[in-house]
Amino acid sequence: PTGTGGGALRGGIGWYRKTFVLPDMTKGQHVFIDFDGVYCNSEVFINGHSLGIRPNGYIGFRYELTPYLQYGNGKNVLAVKVNNDPQPNSRWYSGSGIYRNVWLVTTGNVFVDHWGTYISTPVIDDKFAKVQIQTAIKNVSDKKATIQIKHTIYDASNKVVAGSSSGAVQFNIAAGGVLQDSILIPLPHPHLWSVNDPYL
Repeated sequence: PTGTGGGALRGGIGWYRKTFVLPDMTKGQHVFIDFDGVYCNSEVFINGHSLGIRPNGYIGFRYELTPYLQYGNGKNVLAVKVNNDPQPNSRWYSGSGIYRNVWLVTTGNVFVDHWGTYISTPVIDDKFAKVQIQTAIKNVSDKKATIQIKHTIYDASNKVVAGSSSGAVQFNIAAGGVLQDSILIPLPHPHLWSVNDPYL
């Protein structure tokens, strides 16, 4: 049997539009739009400029808006076209349109790269843990950048339980380069997550 869409629900084309303004103080910064999930075949426009097409509906993606933005009293129009019309395209009902969060991200010339933080615990029990934090920091300027890195770990009550700072250690990032940093932070007596106690 054939249906008209995933899970026998209709597909189609949808449009989203958002108008926003940016203060003059945002000039000189980089502005990105992050989509956590759009199903599917999306095309994103800012002020009439197409930023790209994403056929996949299950993975997040980012576009930079900076070159096309208006500041001060100028209005910016973000438009997203979503095409879930070609059916069938899924074995189940996948949803349709923008179905996850959307973020407007503003940065300077040096910033943590998109998906640039990876955290794991290679050593962990109820007495002691080592938290490994890997970070990719991007320099999009035309000059070398010198930075310091600080990590802070909080418990569920917002109390600082561990952390590290590069302190006097400084890292240099070449113009247009990316710094890959990795550090192990000791954490005594971690409160472990479990199904019965889903502590974060």
